[in-house]
Formats: sequence, structure tokens, C-alpha cells
Amino acid sequence: MADDWIAIAPDGESQTKAERAAEIKTAHTTSATLGDMKVRVFGDTAVVTGTDDEIAVKDGKKSSDHYVWTDVFVKRNGKWLAVASQTALIK
Repeated sequence: MADDWIAIAPDGESQTKAERAAEIKTAHTTSATLGDMKVRVFGDTAVVTGTDDEIAVKDGKKSSDHYVWTDVFVKRNGKWLAVASQTALIK
């Protein structure tokens, strides 16, 4: 993940790398299962789309959600780094 990575969360808010790392530390996700992914490469840029199902427990209540997402990677100094992500909750 690039230091300048930015994401758009399902609620429409943007998140920096530091904000997402802090959120992960407090997350209550008990499992995440990746679905199909598609990778398209355009020179030094790649776009990955996919789905995942997540189960979480918060305040004693279990929830199950399905997401679709897009990640953009750029090849920098020979390494693929995520530079942008967007996730949507599917109801």
C-alpha cells in the first residue's frame, strides 16, 4: 500500500492509509471470504475488481455483509503498490 493511498469507504467517506490502519485495529470482523477477482493491467497500472463476504460481531450482535470493490495499483520502483480503493456495500 502506497503512503499516499486513499480510499472511499462504503459510507462515502474518504480514508487515508493511517486512518484505515487505525480502523483495522479496532475492527470486529471475524471472517472475510474473497469472491471472484478480475485483474486488468495497463502498463504500470493495474485495476483489480472483486467481491467479499464479511462476518462481524459488534456489541454482541453478528452481522454478515457483501461488498464489491475496486483497487488501483501502480508499479513504483519495481513494486506494485495500491494507490486507490473504493468499496460498496451490496444490500
